[in-house]
Amino acid sequence: YQVRFKRASRNFSLHQLAPRDINVGDFVRVEADRGEDLGVVQTITPLEHFIEETLTAGYRGRGFSSGVGERKWLYRLATTTERLQIRDKVEDEQVALQVINRKISERGLPMRILDAEYQFDRHKLVFFFEANHRIDFRELVSELFSLYKTRIWMQQVETSFLEDDDPGVDLAKQTGLLLPFATAETSFIPLSDEY
Repeated sequence: YQVRFKRASRNFSLHQLAPRDINVGDFVRVEADRGEDLGVVQTITPLEHFIEETLTAGYRGRGFSSGVGERKWLYRLATTTERLQIRDKVEDEQVALQVINRKISERGLPMRILDAEYQFDRHKLVFFFEANHRIDFRELVSELFSLYKTRIWMQQVETSFLEDDDPGVDLAKQTGLLLPFATAETSFIPLSDEY
């Protein structure tokens, strides 16, 4: 299963206890970096097309592959309550963007913050940025950790090759999948908690 998050997608294997009726477009709970995350199933890959590879130093798998020991699990469908919590997560990400932009301005750091993304369980907060050269932001990360009490991850993004209207730049604008409540159309969110 390829699961899409706010700014990336990743491949997951279906956990043995997970339901077998998961479809493209379903919100799902998955194993994440030291915790769990919530995303949307983007594609389903038959097991025979999934390749497990032995990794070498510096290698990162591409396509529908997973390195031995790197396999992550898709646990289950997300509940309605979890899906509705995305609204709070997105609002908190917007606040985090304002805070970090103020802090980089105070420090005069030559970087531009593009986005922020909380892991769903709030064990990690990723800031996506662009800069023309290496930035020493250790003090910034330390201050953000003190403020948010979670792992802070600074992810440099190369965006010079993207056009503003490129659908890969902003998944929320492209699909609306992770922000169904951002519009008046919320009728597709089930009212029961049967997931």
